[in-house]
Amino acid sequence: AITGVIDAIGPKDGAPVPLLQILGDFAGGGLTLAYGVMCALWEAKRSGEGQVVDVAMTDGVASIASTFFGMAASGFHRPERGTNLFDGGAPFYALYECADGKYLSVAPIEGHFYARFLEHLGLADADLPAQYDRERWPELRERIASVLATRTRDEWAAVFETTDCCVAPVLTFDEARKAAFAALAGTSVPTRITCNGGSFDEAMLFTHRGLSGPAILQISSYWREGDSLSVHLAPDAHLYEDLRARRTVDGAKALTTVLADILPRALVAHLAAEWGLAGNLGDQSDKALRALEDSARDWRLTPTSSEGYRTAEVTLGGVATDKLSSRTMESQLRPGLYLIGEVVDVTGWLGGYNFQWAWSSGHAAGSAIAAGGS
Repeated sequence: AITGVIDAIGPKDGAPVPLLQILGDFAGGGLTLAYGVMCALWEAKRSGEGQVVDVAMTDGVASIASTFFGMAASGFHRPERGTNLFDGGAPFYALYECADGKYLSVAPIEGHFYARFLEHLGLADADLPAQYDRERWPELRERIASVLATRTRDEWAAVFETTDCCVAPVLTFDEARKAAFAALAGTSVPTRITCNGGSFDEAMLFTHRGLSGPAILQISSYWREGDSLSVHLAPDAHLYEDLRARRTVDGAKALTTVLADILPRALVAHLAAEWGLAGNLGDQSDKALRALEDSARDWRLTPTSSEGYRTAEVTLGGVATDKLSSRTMESQLRPGLYLIGEVVDVTGWLGGYNFQWAWSSGHAAGSAIAAGGS
């Protein structure tokens, strides 16, 4: 706040916007300190002399914002919040609401990117204000907003996905987690998944909507919102022994290349980024290979929700069976009331069997009714 940065961020004619803890604590403080420590270590190693690292969040934020201090001093960045190039004032560097109430990030600053952006909006031949005509930015913003409001966020995201127009969907944290797995869609891997005392050795499938496959279907009866899943990748493989043995003959190959002989290549690429896998197999110590195996034995994933109810794949709980006739499915408390299928609190091995249960329980109830039941 005291650096002037917070005052510069927010909508026109509105209040400044809190920035979580990202700017002060994490960027101005934490990252600046980490950079200082790394510089001190390098100097100590080079010269043999110890160093003092003196860091303040305000100094760090001021350093990060030095470009904007310069633009403000030159008059390019005006004091009025929300009227400038990078603070949402420019209609080509802003957020727009789409037809579904979700938002699209637009940032084609350079002329050639901006021209392609207008082409995809169908405005290439429209009579529009010049891109950098500040006085007519409100008019330009209104024209762009009216077009972007005609489709949903994801429809626009699909339009711009393969372009270089600098346009992207504004995702929630949950959506961002799903997006990180987008490249894995269609990938299947043998797993042993454990949660709350349940454990299943089945395949796990990555889809465009999240995790699926037999292992996920089974463990969903044990999972509760907020719980993490312990995923043992390729449980029948012996990563440490296999990689250690291949180190003598394939040491010149990249670790990820060799690992892709054991796990799906797309999954290896994802894990390489998450676990920091780098270098050739020959560069990996026994300790590093042990750590890799440990990671593969207990890969932690925390689902944000379940789609079992929406897709009728899995339901948990329901009407207790102690007051239902096991022969006719009729309620002992309400004669004439029959309860079948997913309504009843019956679970077991999942994977299509819920349909068999629905049909069989429905047949029992229907037969009882047809025979003159209540």
